[in-house]
Amino acid sequence: MDISRVVHHSNIIDLGPDFDLLQNPPVQFSFFIGVDIGKAQDSTVITTIQRKDVNFKKVKYTEYSVLDIVKLPKKVDFVKQAQQIADYLRKTNFKNHSYECCVDASGVGAPVCDFIKSEHPDVKIRPIHIVSGEGKKYNRYSRNYLINMVRNWMGKSNFKISSDLEEADELKRQIETIEEIETQAGNILLKTQTQHDDHLMSLALALIELNIKDRIRGGTTDYLFSHL
Repeated sequence: MDISRVVHHSNIIDLGPDFDLLQNPPVQFSFFIGVDIGKAQDSTVITTIQRKDVNFKKVKYTEYSVLDIVKLPKKVDFVKQAQQIADYLRKTNFKNHSYECCVDASGVGAPVCDFIKSEHPDVKIRPIHIVSGEGKKYNRYSRNYLINMVRNWMGKSNFKISSDLEEADELKRQIETIEEIETQAGNILLKTQTQHDDHLMSLALALIELNIKDRIRGGTTDYLFSHL
């Protein structure tokens, strides 16, 4: 999968001298955040997608940008991880605009999510359980569904990954090496050829709420890998 177009661009709009920014904001921002909790060898990775909606006179469009990828130190206890994630969500730009945050609640992610909810009630998270198999149900999403959702979004012309990000190359590498493996039972397993998939899964988690709000179809049968 070639995603070499990882270049973030901005559009400048001439609003005119009489435009009231308070009554008619021409640009609205919302943020979608995914947190993949590090296991034994992986780091916890936080990925933030910005949705920019522009609506001024005859100019109307929506743009999605991966604006931030944060890699937390390895081998940090769940209490400290919960604190680091909560501090990240308290950033000013998130408080001033709407945000959604999905956190990996599988395995060691469960106590992290529990601690955030109990000790940091001022921030909002949605725990997501990553499971095997296909599809999704409530807060349980299969790995195949999540990875395929990433592939779908890579096909959108208005989805960008900032090339200025330190971790952009690693995210790109994990996405571009996604492969389909047939198991002995005849099932298709989606995985990346890289040693870790932390950046990929963090992006997938960030896309969950965005996927719901923008009604992009997911599921492993909805999009052909060969199209990318």
